Amino acid sequence: MKKIILAFGYIVFFVYFTWCNGDDELPTPNARIVAILNDGGGLRFEWDPVDGADGYRVKVDDGPSPQYEGTNTYFEWTQPAKKIEIVAYAGDKESPPKVFDFTPKSTANVAVYDATDPDPNHPSYIEFVDGVATPRNAQYKAQAWMLFYQDQVSTNVHNNSAVDAGYSEISGDWEGAALAPGAGNYLTVQPAIEGAAYYIWFDFAPIGTMGEEDYFGKMKISAKSGTQYTVSFYFQTHKGLRWLKTQ
Repeated sequence: MKKIILAFGYIVFFVYFTWCNGDDELPTPNARIVAILNDGGGLRFEWDPVDGADGYRVKVDDGPSPQYEGTNTYFEWTQPAKKIEIVAYAGDKESPPKVFDFTPKSTANVAVYDATDPDPNHPSYIEFVDGVATPRNAQYKAQAWMLFYQDQVSTNVHNNSAVDAGYSEISGDWEGAALAPGAGNYLTVQPAIEGAAYYIWFDFAPIGTMGEEDYFGKMKISAKSGTQYTVSFYFQTHKGLRWLKTQ
């Protein structure tokens, strides 16, 4: 009987000690994106207060120190990033993070042909499906987003009125090109030559206005042989966001 009482006492002490030391895990902040800033150059996040939290930390791209620490329940960031994490903290405890991943989706070494190529099965168009650059032949031109024709990369709006495409030249390292430019910097036709690299603005209705309905990407033509191009793409899957950080 004494053993039973002693065991019960240990259990009560353990429960009381655990409760007093606050071992309950802080819940993850329910952070969400509430606004796109600067025509796609930044984001505003907001979240509800977390019970028991002393404050919040925001980490960007696994940096060594938080970009924000304090009691605000909002955060704005206007530099290209691949990942943003928001945590609640109380003393030396941190909640599991709410993670936002902005890494552009990569499609490497896509084979596409100039529309002057005589083989009708060769793809001259590109459609993006869940962020993946997907080559299409003329049979699917009404759903494609861009076109290679007469040694140029161009819009396909004459076949697919839902989306216009504009291209802005990237000089230097295309992998390091992290922020697509704003409106007024794009042409609907650019030379499709080996080594050329471009930012891409996929302009959805209302056409001609940069907004939250649009998508952005970047591309490089790594090789051209006859009518065949080898092209690599990065595509930002978050609508309206011009961040294209890949390094």
